[in-house]
Amino acid sequence: MKHVKIIFLALMLMSGMTAVAQDSYSEALKALANVNPMMDSSLKPAEMKQGLAEVNRSLMKNYDEKTSNELVDRYLNTQFASDLIDKMMLPSFKKYVTENELREVAAQMSTSEGKTFTKEIVAMLQKPEAMGELTQCVTSITTSVMKGETPAPVKANSKIKKDYVELWNRFYDAGGMTVMTEQLFTGMGLQFSQSAGAKIWEKLAAPMKSNFKVMLLNMARHCVSKESLEFGIKFASLPASKHVTEASVDMLSCDMQQRGEQLIAGYGEWLEKQGVELKKEK
Repeated sequence: MKHVKIIFLALMLMSGMTAVAQDSYSEALKALANVNPMMDSSLKPAEMKQGLAEVNRSLMKNYDEKTSNELVDRYLNTQFASDLIDKMMLPSFKKYVTENELREVAAQMSTSEGKTFTKEIVAMLQKPEAMGELTQCVTSITTSVMKGETPAPVKANSKIKKDYVELWNRFYDAGGMTVMTEQLFTGMGLQFSQSAGAKIWEKLAAPMKSNFKVMLLNMARHCVSKESLEFGIKFASLPASKHVTEASVDMLSCDMQQRGEQLIAGYGEWLEKQGVELKKEK
């Protein structure tokens, strides 16, 4: 898959939403992206710039690092949001979500409870203790599979109280973690296919997915409060929220290579408008 790193980052990091949208639906989608826990601008890492720099090396005829960095910064600050919405998100969201539903979900997540929920869910992918839990489980399952053994089921941490586990199960079963689960699986699948190989991922996918509920529970205990879980249960039950989840899953399960290539092609067109001469395809 060409430029797999930047495609994966675009999926995972719906950031930099500062561009002017083309219509009211895109504007509503941009507003949702700004408050969605998996699209929050705080997730924007240095790796995004590195990914685009790699794309520049492959596209620019006369590459130099200073010019490349200036172009990447300009693109992220002015055009990236529009391209991401139009090429990666819009096709799926228009199939499942009305404009009013986009605004309803954004309004819910803009409340004080919604903001706390957002912050705590995002922390699951940022807090070292939480990511350490995930890494440990993934390593254990991978080691077993590579040895030809059946991985042992992941167990909930003994420090987690029963009432928290019950809330977590209700939240998870209501679909509260569906998008994060799909995003993590999409990312893992891309990474494994580029390193260990697609066949290895085929063996890992089933045991990973069957244990994911408990794996995420062990992560959540470090940063997600019971109050946020209660909010998440109510939020996930809203028809509008369910439709946004359907759209997000559709976006992740579609032909990512095609949409990713469209995003890269759009970036190439933007580079040409900046007066950059691109390499001719052989």
